[in-house]
Amino acid sequence: MSFEPQQRVFYKTVDKIVRMYQVIADNRNVKLQLRGGSMAEAQLDNRTIHIIPSVFVDNAVKYSEPGEAVDVHVWDELRAGAPVISVEVASRGPAAAPEEEQNLFVRRGRGQAAKGVAEGSGIGLTLAKIVADQHKGWISASQLPLNGRAEWKFKFQIPRAKPR
Repeated sequence: MSFEPQQRVFYKTVDKIVRMYQVIADNRNVKLQLRGGSMAEAQLDNRTIHIIPSVFVDNAVKYSEPGEAVDVHVWDELRAGAPVISVEVASRGPAAAPEEEQNLFVRRGRGQAAKGVAEGSGIGLTLAKIVADQHKGWISASQLPLNGRAEWKFKFQIPRAKPR
């Protein structure tokens, strides 16, 4: 499959994914919220770009406990002086050992604590990394351990398209 980008607003893709997962979040008593509102455009392949916010939001909702929140934020910023669109999904979930955290984007890179909490194949973040690379974007994850769980932040940045 070839990469077929078109200039589109990335926020619209993220908004659609958040609305799709809202029912699942409500059923799990997890507060899912979208903040920001960048209307900047990027070169997006609509056949694949949805994978990144889908994986981020799915994992966040899946690993959150009832009463916790999942915060999705889309904004514009600079990366090494170049304009990018950023999306970050922040939530709480199982903590990962440092070596597990390094392998999150590697096939079957699920941590031991995550395996005990929810089902999954461990391939989602690998696919997200492939799509990020395809779009010449950057993907990252970080955690701040909290009593056996962690505050997680998953971030994707994509170069902004030049205004039309």
